[in-house]
Amino acid sequence: MIKEKSKFKKSLLALPILIFLMCGSAFAQVSVYAEGAYTDTDLVVYIYADISTSSENEALLSYGVTLEYNPVNLGNPVATKNSADWYFGDKDDPYPTPNAEPDTNTAGKVIIVGGKLDSSPPIEGVSGDRVLLATVTFDRLTTELPSAELYLGKGDAYANFVQINGTDLDQTLAGTEENGTIGQVNIFQRGDANGDGVVNVNDLRALRIALSDPDAAPCYVDCNGDGVVNVNDLRCIKLSL
Repeated sequence: MIKEKSKFKKSLLALPILIFLMCGSAFAQVSVYAEGAYTDTDLVVYIYADISTSSENEALLSYGVTLEYNPVNLGNPVATKNSADWYFGDKDDPYPTPNAEPDTNTAGKVIIVGGKLDSSPPIEGVSGDRVLLATVTFDRLTTELPSAELYLGKGDAYANFVQINGTDLDQTLAGTEENGTIGQVNIFQRGDANGDGVVNVNDLRALRIALSDPDAAPCYVDCNGDGVVNVNDLRCIKLSL
């Protein structure tokens, strides 16, 4: 067991080198986007990826995103990576990766990088729809409506989005939007279930529709912010009218 763990640690140390060396060009198999839900005091942004694959080799091995925001309007960012899907080592006892912790040291930017390297099936990436990469929580410092943009996590020779087969998707992702962003960030008030910019009776109808598939509902449908879209959010919206 000790020998196996030692071998895996060596593989873990080699991962950054592999990510820097692996490159290629292919049709993007990944789309990245974010949803935000705000109240009078805070904003929570959820960053997702849709990772479609035609084979196991196209699953995603790593990611890297930068969430840019206006530090005049938002402050005290706290970023949390999704360790359920992205981890190094054993899922129940992952190796600590202090050099891969979210970077919030630069005002106006949150840089988050992550990946998956499992000690049991080491070449097994991540795929699926609405795969959570991370969440970022801010304090609202002004009454101005919050906004944010998504860019690649790191530049230069660093490859952020890499598939198991070695394909680097960064160039394709960075070219999806005119301003160099890699995906849309849709931010609305909690309870604005239909995302039209106002909380009214129409949101009650939108929420009832969302209840048929709550896991696919945008975060702002979750009016009370408890992490679950259910009938309690109907009561919350009614109280907001």
